[in-house]
Amino acid sequence: MISFDVVSLFTNVPPTFTIDYILDQLYPVCSTNCLQLSKSKQCVDCKRRIDFQTLLEIATSKTHFSFNNKRYVQHDGVAMGAPLAPIIADIFMAYLETTLMDELISLGVCEWHRYVDD
Repeated sequence: MISFDVVSLFTNVPPTFTIDYILDQLYPVCSTNCLQLSKSKQCVDCKRRIDFQTLLEIATSKTHFSFNNKRYVQHDGVAMGAPLAPIIADIFMAYLETTLMDELISLGVCEWHRYVDD
């Protein structure tokens, strides 16, 4: 049995990468490549992708927290206690698992279980 413990996951999740991954899963690359065009000339999916990207960036990157009556801006990862933090962390871990699963199997890992605590 091997234990893979992720320490301080929320503050170590790369939000930009995870947001790009989410967007790629929801809105695959446009065949007309209109993301570079002005918004009025973009297809509906590209507009939705950009709008959703903006919302995710605001919700994950533009966050702050308080400690000892002082306000701090979270520069790396997502802020602990942020409503989207567990979801973003879970999506990133799912990406890692799917990316690394073939390699783990080739190394002899027969079974994989994910345990999530607080």
